[in-house]
Amino acid sequence: MNSSFLFLFLAFLTSLFSSIKSQSPRIQGILLNCGATTPTEAFGGLTWLPDFAFISTGTPRNVSLPGLLPVLSTLRSFPGAVRRRRKFCYTIPVFRGSRYLVRTTYYYGGINGASDPPVFDQIIDGTFWTVVNTSADYASGAASTYEGVFLAKGTKMRVCLAGNDYTDSDPFINTLEMIILDESVYNATDFTKSALGLVMRSKFGYDGPVIRYPDDRFDRFWMPFVGTGQLARNTNNIFWFLVFELASCKYFDSALTSDGDNLMEMQWPPFSLQAPATMFSLYFADTSNGSSRIFDVFINDYTFYRNLEVTSSGVSVFATNWELSGVTGISLVSESVPPPIISAGEVFGIIDLGGITATRDVITLLSLKNSIVNLPLDWEGDPCSPQQYSWSGVSCSNGSQIRVISLNLTNMGLSGSLPPSIGNLTALTDLSFAHNNISGNIPDLRRLRRLERLHLQSNHINGSIPLSLGNLTNLHELPEDDILLNLFRQQHNQKDKELAKKDHTTCGTTVLSGSWQLQLTLAVIKFLVRYTNTLHEKKRVDSTELSEAEAALRDWSLETSLFILLFESKLSATNVLQHIPKDALREVKPIATGESIWGKVGEKAVLSSNMSQWRLRGINLRVAIETSSFEFHPTYQVLSLAEEADL
Repeated sequence: MNSSFLFLFLAFLTSLFSSIKSQSPRIQGILLNCGATTPTEAFGGLTWLPDFAFISTGTPRNVSLPGLLPVLSTLRSFPGAVRRRRKFCYTIPVFRGSRYLVRTTYYYGGINGASDPPVFDQIIDGTFWTVVNTSADYASGAASTYEGVFLAKGTKMRVCLAGNDYTDSDPFINTLEMIILDESVYNATDFTKSALGLVMRSKFGYDGPVIRYPDDRFDRFWMPFVGTGQLARNTNNIFWFLVFELASCKYFDSALTSDGDNLMEMQWPPFSLQAPATMFSLYFADTSNGSSRIFDVFINDYTFYRNLEVTSSGVSVFATNWELSGVTGISLVSESVPPPIISAGEVFGIIDLGGITATRDVITLLSLKNSIVNLPLDWEGDPCSPQQYSWSGVSCSNGSQIRVISLNLTNMGLSGSLPPSIGNLTALTDLSFAHNNISGNIPDLRRLRRLERLHLQSNHINGSIPLSLGNLTNLHELPEDDILLNLFRQQHNQKDKELAKKDHTTCGTTVLSGSWQLQLTLAVIKFLVRYTNTLHEKKRVDSTELSEAEAALRDWSLETSLFILLFESKLSATNVLQHIPKDALREVKPIATGESIWGKVGEKAVLSSNMSQWRLRGINLRVAIETSSFEFHPTYQVLSLAEEADL
């Protein structure tokens, strides 16, 4: 063991009151009876609220078994979590900077129809907490509880359940408790960097029922542990300890000690530890009327503390970050009478905090939730963390600052409109809402300078094409479709018949009249904004032919090449060139008549009879005037294969 990671703290408690409080203060926090419809009173008069005000998904269920406690007779289950690795979250209002005891309770009751309970994950905000496996407890007829201590970093804390690959049954939960702890409780832990997950909490030398509220004003569970030592009971000289918030003498009215021997040994916890790092706390108080006791404390033969003096005032020794695994043995060694004594103990696993999504991105996605209808149900909790449970359609970066880099909500049956705030997702490289029912305008996206792909096709978007698209130097995918054609028509007052979509079954192709103007307009928006109107007002073409092979390659690159083949007797390269300023032309290169352009395009060869080529500020345009053997109007092809030609 590396002793440099062991920090021992000795806390001596002094008597602050001459009498013992008979009743603890009321718990501060929120207690939820999941799946219930009305408040429930249980456990020393505590009031449990129904949970529907704190979660918007899940299915309330009743457990119909005789003799169940009221808070175990209802639960909330979450169908579909396993199949899609979804997470479902309770959103609890909290006080920023406060320390919270978070406890969840599970009693299966066979509500999913399977004999064995499901196994699933627990998450707090962006931190993976633990795997919930209640099988052993349920087999013995008991409920399972999981407890941790977490710091509230904001005004809301999200407690989530998530499906994993262990079982195919739905997660569920019976109760959720969020209790505020005093700053003096577990104050040796830096909760800005880690959290605590309870492994075991025991009252030694005691074989009665679990001690909790009102004897513990934070409703911590103290489990009985008799062990093999001699049982010692004496409450006459036990004081109420404020510093450790041990709100009742019942913590120290029993203890384990040796039977007159100077050595006391015990295995505790009574199972192997799995956590790589732990907080290990031991509590001592002398329950006799005699003098103080002095002894050494060893954990697995390692010196935990030497010459520990124990009186009726009480003392605690704890290590905040100790690497323990396997069986843990505690040895107390005294060189004189009376023999050693031990009263209680706690073991916590150290939970490394996960990252959280940048606040600006969270705010933007929440505004999107208010604008878009039918978003995935798992849009709860942190959008990016834990990584395996990011929101559906959301991909994020790694590192110290977690940003949303992709928003792909294609074909999800969404409706509503895109909020202007979507332009605040400045780390986005991919934005796709294709094949939904989104309406309204395209927002100003000028701040999305990293955007590479923008897919908005097959929606009901209206308005105009934002000129801000021309400032996105990394944008190289912007599929054309009826939406963009309609935007182009509205923007430039084109007639419906000029931009009508036609199907030509004779050659199995789809014809989009005028789409070359859209492509050229979008190119000019980027490089020659002031010449847009001049170009689109000139001669138009009548039809566009896109083969099936080409239809799959309709993404075009503003950064590299845009190839346009024009078949229109009234439009020549000269007509187009005269409306482009000379300083935009890098090269004009005639191509010989009859020269083959890249061989086959689709399933037929394309030969030019008259062609000119020019380079327009990095965009390569190839214009050809050809004759067609088809019966309908001459056609042109839009190509986006930059690798096909080195222009």
